[in-house]
Amino acid sequence: TVYINLGVFQAWKEYPEMQILGHQYGEWNYEGGRKAGEASLAMRTDYEGLWGANDSQTMGALAALEDRGLKIGPFTASRDMELTTAQAILDKNFIVSAGFAVPYFGGRLVSMAYDMCVGAWYPLPDEMIQAGRIDCYGYPGEIEQLAKASGIINNPSFKVGPTEENMNKILKQMKATPPEYPFDFRLASISKCKELGLTFDKHAGGDLALGQNDYYFPAMTKKFGSIDALRKHVTVLFKYFLDTSWADTWAEAEEYAKQFPPELKLEPNWE
Repeated sequence: TVYINLGVFQAWKEYPEMQILGHQYGEWNYEGGRKAGEASLAMRTDYEGLWGANDSQTMGALAALEDRGLKIGPFTASRDMELTTAQAILDKNFIVSAGFAVPYFGGRLVSMAYDMCVGAWYPLPDEMIQAGRIDCYGYPGEIEQLAKASGIINNPSFKVGPTEENMNKILKQMKATPPEYPFDFRLASISKCKELGLTFDKHAGGDLALGQNDYYFPAMTKKFGSIDALRKHVTVLFKYFLDTSWADTWAEAEEYAKQFPPELKLEPNWE
């Protein structure tokens, strides 16, 4: 949550004319999001866009708004890249979502655990905190134009994923019995590769056109440089960014930011 809210703050800085008309807690699920949407409508009905911290609650809130005739799906965004959101994007009723292939990270964790159990690998202190690289998903052609207009497309860590292909090869497989994912998790295990004569691949043989299927170590980036600096950053994040109800305008956000300590790193990490 704190990382998401920090990201909202970082993006808001680029669009100071935007005004937040309401803050609601969606309980991280569809039903909670729907309640949040209904609560928002009880306050006012002149919303022009919608942002939610995950797809489930955002889709719930959007459904509540649409039931009341507020059709702002094309100006709705969130994160996680869930199946229903992917379909809404392709139907042009959702602008963008962001996420990573959950099966990749689940399978990779099993490979890591196996390597630790057999003594083939154990994370160094700066490797103990890992972060997945995020892909953005939108309507083909449109999301590239938006990324170019915002300038985010110029940053090396930004990547657009193929929405429909990801939906068919990853998201729908999460509901299949048994699922058939485009990964071979033996390749992500150091010890298994040695046992079977395979070549190690941290992407688990995944099609990189579908997504980055990758991770990095935040403590080893230039932004932090050490696990201690990262811990201090996270500590103050929890103090200042558990929610964003402290500002409705960018002027209010700037005023709030005056109290941020130097341990709080505000610039995005583009490594």
